[in-house]
Amino acid sequence: MQNKILRPSIKKLLILVPVIIIILLVLVISIPKINIIDYIGYPSAYSACRDVALHTQGWDVWVYEKTEETGSSATVFFNDGINILSCPVKKIESLWYADAGRSFQTALGMVCPDPDKCPKWDYHGVSP
Repeated sequence: MQNKILRPSIKKLLILVPVIIIILLVLVISIPKINIIDYIGYPSAYSACRDVALHTQGWDVWVYEKTEETGSSATVFFNDGINILSCPVKKIESLWYADAGRSFQTALGMVCPDPDKCPKWDYHGVSP
């Protein structure tokens, strides 16, 4: 009698385990790629965000404006002549880590007020 009760549950388990494994594989594969910029430590807040700015499209070269530092966190600002890029960073021990996922460009984004005077929307680099 007990064998008859256990057999259906074992069959269900044998079906359920591969389904769970497939679901887990789909989840792991579908997770977005980790941005390596987030996990590289830099000696200064500016240098951490400079790397983020290098990987951010704009209308012109990103020019450093200022750093607002509050203890173990800071926000570094760059300007491309039209947009402002703000880059939050955190200090862990002696190194700064950029949070590239939270970097923010002003709402103008890809909109240029005068298309004849704007350079191409692209990666133009950082100054200095």
